[in-house]
Amino acid sequence: MADVKLFKLASSEEILATVVSKDDNTVKIKDAVLLVYRQAKEGAMSVGFAPYMPYADGDVIINNTAIASSADVKQDLANEYNRIFGSGIVLAQANDLAFKA
Repeated sequence: MADVKLFKLASSEEILATVVSKDDNTVKIKDAVLLVYRQAKEGAMSVGFAPYMPYADGDVIINNTAIASSADVKQDLANEYNRIFGSGIVLAQANDLAFKA
């Protein structure tokens, strides 16, 4: 599976993207989405994807100084991202009743 990472930028934006390459000064990403949080009617929070730099032509390069933090992605969020941008393969979690034998 591609190297999908979650980035929190110094501007407070959170983006989810596939890392193409990185060096000491920059990270090159593709298929980036902005995480958009909203409150559901029941009071629970949900997250959606919005295009990040939708008019960029090709990969996006982020300076490391613009990145406040980065992390691996939880499996359920990675599955949704992969459904949209990847092969469409969704990995089951160990406690997922739909996938137990």
